[in-house]
Amino acid sequence: MKFIINILLFLFITCYSLSARSADELNKKGMEAYNHGRYEEAMKYFDSAIEYDPTSADLWLNKGNVYYKIGITYEKKSDFEEALKCYNKALNYKPDNDNILANKGCVLAQLNKNEEALKYCNKALKINPRNINGWRGKGMVLFNQKNFEGAIKCYNKVLEINPDLTWVYYNKGISLYNQGKEEEALECYDKVLDIEPEFLQALNNKGVILLKSGKYEEALLCFDRGLKTYPSCAKLWTNRGASLYGLGRYDEALLSFDKALEIDPYNEKAHKGMEIILNGTGE
Repeated sequence: MKFIINILLFLFITCYSLSARSADELNKKGMEAYNHGRYEEAMKYFDSAIEYDPTSADLWLNKGNVYYKIGITYEKKSDFEEALKCYNKALNYKPDNDNILANKGCVLAQLNKNEEALKYCNKALKINPRNINGWRGKGMVLFNQKNFEGAIKCYNKVLEINPDLTWVYYNKGISLYNQGKEEEALECYDKVLDIEPEFLQALNNKGVILLKSGKYEEALLCFDRGLKTYPSCAKLWTNRGASLYGLGRYDEALLSFDKALEIDPYNEKAHKGMEIILNGTGE
């Protein structure tokens, strides 16, 4: 009997060891894909890893981070909601992990649940005052509350910890833009693009500032550059159409607005752009 128990124990330990090793290998592949912007591929690896180790807080955190990044890129609320579910799962297994708490705070801020977001960010910062995403989430909450100066202070706090984070310059740029400091905002977006040349939101926001300044050719370059990497981004097609309209290239502008509406049929700006051109040209 003791011999049988020992055999069963050996098999259990062996299977557990193999599962842990498989989960670790899949997690490494998922992180590599994530770090290179291959989010769908990363998601598949993390899902497979979770099948081997469903109680790993780190795997649920990584899966949540993929959803968060997709939500940021394509501005989809549903992805933020999925990220929140993953972070909640992770907290079941590591309730006092400052990184999970901070990331949950960030995603709650994206969902405009500001009081709850601030609670989680402050909890993370109490555990680790140098937690970057804790300051990030706090800055996002202040931004949501239109306290742009307060948000900038939070982002500057992050830059003291790590001066090379693209999203900090991006968020700081948005806050400066909302203060009417467009030149300073452009400097932030340029800083982002120096570090990460294909950062979608920075390309778009830089283009929008140039577009509003009447620098249509420069704006068009930003939107075209973004579309090389993100051809299914309706926002870029819409803003491209506006740039082409400003240059008097109405037929090309119509094609851009039409492309935007193929991707997002409810895009009001694209509808308005088409309407202006069609009415204005008599077509």
